[in-house]
Amino acid sequence: TDPKRQLNRWLQAGLMDAATVERILEHERRTAPASKFRWPVALILSFGALLIGAGVLLFISANWDVLSSGQRMSLVIVLVAMFHVAGAACSNWFGALATTFHALGTIALGAGIALTGQIFNLAENWPSAILLWATGAAIGYLLLRDWQQLSMTAVLAPWWLAGEWVVRHPQEAPSAVLSFLLLIAFTYLTALWPGRVS
Repeated sequence: TDPKRQLNRWLQAGLMDAATVERILEHERRTAPASKFRWPVALILSFGALLIGAGVLLFISANWDVLSSGQRMSLVIVLVAMFHVAGAACSNWFGALATTFHALGTIALGAGIALTGQIFNLAENWPSAILLWATGAAIGYLLLRDWQQLSMTAVLAPWWLAGEWVVRHPQEAPSAVLSFLLLIAFTYLTALWPGRVS
């Protein structure tokens, strides 16, 4: 069983006080042995996320033509909500899986924004769609503080800025946008990580 759950049961039964529970948990965090097999778990979760995403896309694309506009919109909303709810449900017992589900939810948000534009034949302004997606990823990072949401925000925000420049200045776009993206890439590749000197 989960030690935190067991300690909470003892706390509720009055066998321990909150300070003792916190000291025990802090001790366990400090002395817990590091997991030796982290990369296989990351590989399996990444591959599983890829398969789940591909399966959802194949299912939707196979049935898209027979769905009404209301059913399509409901499906888009359910997909985004389903992944985030699954992430929230498993966050207490398997944090890496929760992070994977939340990342899938943010990716589904981008697909949902694109599909919503198609469903309702909205005016085509693709940088605005990227801005909405980047905003969703940024909100996800503010709430979850995980690197997947941060990396999506870090990619989508410059993509939006480059898109706005291309739409507003089509004649000047290639050189300015390429220079901007090259500088962003240099900035990301040479950034100092917390606690590391590069």
